[in-house]
Amino acid sequence: MPSIGVLGGGISGLAAAWFLKQRGAEVTLFEKETPGGAIRTELKNGLVLDLGPNSLRDKSGELLQLISELGLKDEMLMISKAFETRSIVRNSKLQFIKPSLTSLLRTDLLSLKAKLRFFAEPFQPIKKKQEESVGSFLRRRLGKEAVNYLADPILSGIYAGDIDKLSKTEILPEFARYESEYGSLFLSILSKNKIKSDPQKQAVFNFRNGLQTLPNRLAEKLNKELIHTKVTCLEFVDDHVKVTTENDIYFFDQVLSCLPAYVLSSLICEYAPGLSNHLEKIHYPAVLSTCVTYLNKDIPNNTDAFGFLVPRIEGFDLLGAIWKSNIFPSHAPEGQKQYTLLAGGAHKIIQKNEITETQNKIIQEFSRIMNINAEPIHSDHMYWENAIPQQNLGYWKMRSEVSDFMKMHKNFTIGGNYLWGVSIPDCIKQAKLTAQQLTWSNMK
Repeated sequence: MPSIGVLGGGISGLAAAWFLKQRGAEVTLFEKETPGGAIRTELKNGLVLDLGPNSLRDKSGELLQLISELGLKDEMLMISKAFETRSIVRNSKLQFIKPSLTSLLRTDLLSLKAKLRFFAEPFQPIKKKQEESVGSFLRRRLGKEAVNYLADPILSGIYAGDIDKLSKTEILPEFARYESEYGSLFLSILSKNKIKSDPQKQAVFNFRNGLQTLPNRLAEKLNKELIHTKVTCLEFVDDHVKVTTENDIYFFDQVLSCLPAYVLSSLICEYAPGLSNHLEKIHYPAVLSTCVTYLNKDIPNNTDAFGFLVPRIEGFDLLGAIWKSNIFPSHAPEGQKQYTLLAGGAHKIIQKNEITETQNKIIQEFSRIMNINAEPIHSDHMYWENAIPQQNLGYWKMRSEVSDFMKMHKNFTIGGNYLWGVSIPDCIKQAKLTAQQLTWSNMK
């Protein structure tokens, strides 16, 4: 079996190293900081504070299979029924909505005119553009109001991005395909609803001690393979890849990079200046995650819901809030309510020297929306300076450069969330496929 170096110990690199090890490869994993990347949990005073992602959703079953392999099934916490109800702010008030057409038609979130516009969607002309932003695409199909109060807050909540820059083919490839094939997004939704899925494979969950349980267990299982050091140089020597770190030099048959794009950019600039330039230009906006806790008695409206999103048009700095102890009650002591507030992204650039000011402002905005007059009894935050890679217009050029580079250097594979998808399940699924590809020829 080949010797394989995995660069970067975020969830992509951890999962890839695990799957490679399971397939018998000689693996070395390099990570300079705490393994797990943006997955970060802190345990304080009975609180389970997830300062990165707050839950996992497994659609394919791959994630649940990994959790079983790692012996973590007994640590899982399934999400409560509050998950079924969401809310979006309009005119500074919460409008509750469930993911169904009936709920959409009954909600006061959209005007009657906007709701009627939905029924005109199948009759909108198809615009065959080679490239188009998500915002332009959805305004054509659904109308301006629906984009302002549905699409924009939802996609900002997932990608922390600007829908007028995000690429349609990267973010909504199925919708783009259905418009081309059927001329209507409604037909795509109806088609999806006809597909019966195993409820177990649609599980939404966390762990008793937070999401960092997953990368911690992977790092524990990879203890012998994991080296805590920074990669400083890459070189291609004959049929091997030479990896230089702060302390040593290694030679591998294969290397898989799961480093952030901006880190890999500086390592390959000598060999691929074009690709290096594209990687360097990928925008990673900063996101501020703030966990606040209140006493139950100070929350006037204890509605059982997942949380809320704030449309950009409302003029708040707050992107949204996850009602953490509603969906995972054991993550806060009895008599307390925990919330995760999010700010930043492509719409609001937060500098390091603005963290305290922004944190105070979003807590005030949250209190206003929730009608809370009390101060939180606990608050904690994490400033993610480079949070989520933005799959903006022109992203295909970077993908093309990556493909060309890997054809030229067949012993070097590039992966990670900017190529595999920003969700944890997507990264794990692609890590497994990549591990199979890297070891397949040796197992024939």
